[in-house]
Amino acid sequence: MKQLFYTSCQQGKSWTGKEGFQVRAASAGLGGERLLQAVRYMGYQLPQNGRNPLESFHYLPVRLAFLQTPDLGYVLCHSVSAGVDPTTHRPGNFFSHLLLELPPEFSPAKAIQTWGSPFWQKTDGPFDILLPEIDTIEPGNLLTEERLRQFLLSEQRQAMFRFVLGAILSTPPDWRIFVAAYPEEVAFCIYGITRLLPEACQKSLTFSTYEAQPLLCPARLIGLWPEPIAEMASYCSQARAVSYHSGTGQSSLPTAEGEFLRLAVRAAVAGNYQELDQFRQVCDRCGLDRAELLNLAYRAEQGGPVSQEELRQLAAYPRFLAHLLAKPAEQPGMLFPFLKDAQLRETLDNHILPIFQQNPTAMARVVHWAETSEKVALWLASKCGTDLFQFLPEPASLEKLLNQLVRCPLDRLLEEPRLVQFLARALQTPLPALLRQKIESVWGIWQFFQQPGWLTQQQLTQLIDALHTCPATPFLIRKVLSMAIARLLARPDSLDSSRLAEALFLRLGPVWPEGAARLYNQVLEQLTGQPRFWNRRYLVSSLIGMGLAGLPSVPFTEDSFQMAVQARDLAQKLLAHSPRKTFCFLQQQASTWPPEAQFRWNLLAKFLCRPTFWQRIRTLTSKILPPLRKENPPHRSPQMTSSIDSLSFSEPKEPMKIFRTTSDE
Repeated sequence: MKQLFYTSCQQGKSWTGKEGFQVRAASAGLGGERLLQAVRYMGYQLPQNGRNPLESFHYLPVRLAFLQTPDLGYVLCHSVSAGVDPTTHRPGNFFSHLLLELPPEFSPAKAIQTWGSPFWQKTDGPFDILLPEIDTIEPGNLLTEERLRQFLLSEQRQAMFRFVLGAILSTPPDWRIFVAAYPEEVAFCIYGITRLLPEACQKSLTFSTYEAQPLLCPARLIGLWPEPIAEMASYCSQARAVSYHSGTGQSSLPTAEGEFLRLAVRAAVAGNYQELDQFRQVCDRCGLDRAELLNLAYRAEQGGPVSQEELRQLAAYPRFLAHLLAKPAEQPGMLFPFLKDAQLRETLDNHILPIFQQNPTAMARVVHWAETSEKVALWLASKCGTDLFQFLPEPASLEKLLNQLVRCPLDRLLEEPRLVQFLARALQTPLPALLRQKIESVWGIWQFFQQPGWLTQQQLTQLIDALHTCPATPFLIRKVLSMAIARLLARPDSLDSSRLAEALFLRLGPVWPEGAARLYNQVLEQLTGQPRFWNRRYLVSSLIGMGLAGLPSVPFTEDSFQMAVQARDLAQKLLAHSPRKTFCFLQQQASTWPPEAQFRWNLLAKFLCRPTFWQRIRTLTSKILPPLRKENPPHRSPQMTSSIDSLSFSEPKEPMKIFRTTSDE
């Protein structure tokens, strides 16, 4: 740590050699710019309306300021009155001793303990202008626990200390606290705060025991000379601040209350810090660094009532929440209010299992609640996985928990690997048939997503059963369809693949969100974009048959008509891609289709043959008739010419007639 002295210097006895208020001495390595920056925080003035300093030297204020500066970081400055100015021979001289480049572990508690230390230089003397760097500061002996206890025996001082501690616990860290009191009293209040608050909550604490111009001081806790102060209200109005006057007891805050405040004051007055220190250790271990949460944290620690909004404030400290849940179960706690909130449950993450391992009684309560709550069961199983089995008291508890899990949407079950592992482990235990079927369906679809390869009949069965037995969101159903189509395309083209496609369509249609007709359209959109699709004749023929069959056991509706039209277009495109033997192959496959599909195919086959027949006629006439067109020979009539030229293919104007049912025909 580097040192710096500042006072009114005589000619030739300053850092610059000039007289007046100058840097008297400094450590090596401090350049001119840093010296100018440091001097800003070394100012000192006597009280404007105080006692005559030449008559009452005992009452002259001592300034000990621990400040966080934007240019120098943390600095610690000690300033006292130095009597008469050696150059002007008038009162108002002062001597300031500044430390900068403080180590990271230098805390507000170490800073205030230097109050009254013999280390501080208070007067000018015959020393060199080059000061050594130091490693430690000798603490003073004026601030101790016993002297704090005696200080708080006065009701007036205890009220002041309650205000200061209550302001620290109730105001944001960027607010300032003005206290009109003698510097010794302010120093005791600061020492009491550093002794009572957890170390993590003292990081934002900066202070000054005395300031003549408090609005210019960047500290959080600022002492003012109390004789008299008429500007306290104006100070609070000009800044986000609260104030207290030790002489009148006037305060800008209501009477401070709170569980931690009462504990802290009681410990300081009695001199017994055992209970307080235990709570401070908990806060430091759990990283609780906000002083405004200490009252709430101590109330929750003692098992008092805590609201959902207060729990959300504590959710920023999951280790503290874990500590609360690990407390003995017989203590009235916040376990159930905590688990009701999904946002709070997520804050525990991986802390929940160690908590329940340390407190089986609490775990038993959670398991009992999970048996009746779907959300709690989902959260508990996903966090604990197979380790949850060691906490289940009896087989009936496992069955109740599983019944809650299978009610959850299927995609929620598949999101957590540890939850799926728990379900797979549950299959190794005796379970009712219906419950086992549902869990096997979940396990089957999980394996379907995890394993590559083509789609088998067993996988298809498990896939569809899972979608029928467990609630599934539309997003998951579409994802299953996409993966099933990809698996179908991975198989060799055969009659087996066409049967799988038909089974997938017929069994997936009832659970498709927009209906079977929309499902058929989705399948065609995904398949027709594949490059090898038109070479898979078995798969394409099965899709044509499904489209012509329409919706099973449902009268011919507009949806069925749209499916039939799409099947017709699909057949035309297939013939265009591979005309050779394709028509005969479709004729052969049509014999295996449902009666409705066979009837519509017979009508469609005539329709599909017509363009090929008339195309051949036109090709033949194009070779034969050109010689007859020359100069309109007499043996060719105009009627014959017009009838031959009109030979062309045109689709029926009413395609609906082609797809009538047998009964309509």
